[in-house]
Amino acid sequence: MARNVALAVLAACELGVSVQEISERLPQYRPSALRGKRLQGRGRTYFVDCYNANPASMADALSFFHRLAGAKPRLYVIGGMEELGNDSERFHRELGQSLPLRSGDRVVLVGESARPVQDGIGNLERVDFFNCVEEGRPLVDEFEGAVFLKGSREHRLEMLVPTAGEDHSNEPQC
Repeated sequence: MARNVALAVLAACELGVSVQEISERLPQYRPSALRGKRLQGRGRTYFVDCYNANPASMADALSFFHRLAGAKPRLYVIGGMEELGNDSERFHRELGQSLPLRSGDRVVLVGESARPVQDGIGNLERVDFFNCVEEGRPLVDEFEGAVFLKGSREHRLEMLVPTAGEDHSNEPQC
């Protein structure tokens, strides 16, 4: 998102928008709902990006989350990245390989398409798989540390954030 904002500023400058106007409007920017939100609640830090997911957006979100989490234990709640076509399994497996798990970190996978992430991780003792987001609630509620939630919209991972509380979609629950 920071790169997108920087590119938007550059484009505005190229289009003749004054630096003063850019400086006045930039602080008004807010990410869209369910995109790149940092929330605090119940003694935890949540990074919530549940609107969409693909390999590039997942890598960017993870990079930000790792800086946000610092030395805290991390819980990765990862929903499947839908609509990746024939390479879906490979992209999910590569995501698992890219997770730098430390002592105390855990992974919760939601949705059948996310299952290959566990193959990439290898250490299955720290991985839990659920078909439905609500099944993962006890693990999230009990975890102490930083919580990462990212996946495609259909998995509704934001339902695991205590401050979200209400359903933001018309999709039925599992």
